Amino acid sequence: MMSKESVKSSLESEQGMSYTEFTYQLLQGYDFLYLYHKEGVHVQIGCSDQWGNITAGTDLIGRKILQPNPNAYGLTFTLLLKSGGTKFGKSEDGAVWLSPSMLFPCKFYQHFFSVPDADVTRFLKTRTFLSMEEIG
Repeated sequence: MMSKESVKSSLESEQGMSYTEFTYQLLQGYDFLYLYHKEGVHVQIGCSDQWGNITAGTDLIGRKILQPNPNAYGLTFTLLLKSGGTKFGKSEDGAVWLSPSMLFPCKFYQHFFSVPDADVTRFLKTRTFLSMEEIG
């Protein structure tokens, strides 16, 4: 982890890095390794702010599997921001969960029904398979 630029720059900054932040990459890396072994998961997908955590997992798998190509991959997308500049996420207020045990289905629908008009086109351009002509 010390070779990652994001970790180096955080440790050298005035704010530093908390123990939680430092170990989060380790936890997510081991989680990917566990899923790789136990569930056959070969791809981890997240937003761009998770790149370091995802590559920690692919690196760990490569070191533990000890073969030239363990077929573990990471894929990131641009971070989805609300119109106010804040991110969507499980730790943020108003998180959207896909599981009905975490978010009542009507609230899931209501969330997308009440997205500000200014955000709808931007979200459609990056999070659907609709063509640009269909989006308008």
